[in-house]
Amino acid sequence: MMKYVWLLLLVGGIFWWLRTARQTSSDKRSEPEVLDMVRCKQCGLHLPQIDAVVGKSGFFCCKEHQKLFDFDQ
Repeated sequence: MMKYVWLLLLVGGIFWWLRTARQTSSDKRSEPEVLDMVRCKQCGLHLPQIDAVVGKSGFFCCKEHQKLFDFDQ
């Protein structure tokens, strides 16, 4: 009788462990963050808006391109 109790506890523990392991792995597969992309006015490079340099005329990939674009205008 006691061996059946141990067997039941073992099987229950295995099911519990598998369930928690599956939930943990599904949490890791969450959707990636979507970033807004912009285009550099000077060279046309696409980059995330949070990495872009903001100028009077728009978005740029670096300060040098912002200066070049403003100089050409």
